[in-house]
Amino acid sequence: MLTPTQERLLQYLKEYIAQSSAPPSYREIATAMGWSSTNTAAHTLSELEKKGCIRRAPGRNRSIRVISEEKLPQIRILGTVAGGHPIMAVENMEWLEVPPYLVGRGETFALKVAGDSMREDGILDGDIILVERRSVAESGEIVVALIDQDEATVKRFHIEDGVVTLTPANRHMQPMTFQADRVTIMGVVVGQMRTYRGAIG
Repeated sequence: MLTPTQERLLQYLKEYIAQSSAPPSYREIATAMGWSSTNTAAHTLSELEKKGCIRRAPGRNRSIRVISEEKLPQIRILGTVAGGHPIMAVENMEWLEVPPYLVGRGETFALKVAGDSMREDGILDGDIILVERRSVAESGEIVVALIDQDEATVKRFHIEDGVVTLTPANRHMQPMTFQADRVTIMGVVVGQMRTYRGAIG
């Protein structure tokens, strides 16, 4: 899920470290990438670090370590889940590599989101959500719920007096209510991923 600039910088770091056995300075990075400021280098390195591709020691200039070659956890993309009206989540055999910090505490799976009912919570059409498999959830958590054992949807979960309310994060859409025995919790959303280079899969 790297941008072209981030991919180019990561490749430069790999090649530089392989040849020099030491990481480059921020000035060397800026020069090699054609940037006029080391601030751009620092910012792009920060983005790579957030995505789990490198590590740096605080306060040290030449402390970059590329970790993208380490094996990343793989989780299965089970299909598509609605961010609007419920639709079927069809299982398939796609797999996705993710940074370790995005993996839940238990079994984690991924779903592609269709629709925009959760957009005000930052979950957009085409995003991939990472879901920690659980059969129970706390009120207020964003869940993937199976309705009548048939159709899956992603919504914010609330339960009171045996009634489940699945609330969208879109002011133009209404909450859905069901008796609790009609709703099965598949898992709780623990992260998401987004690409700007077209759909995955």
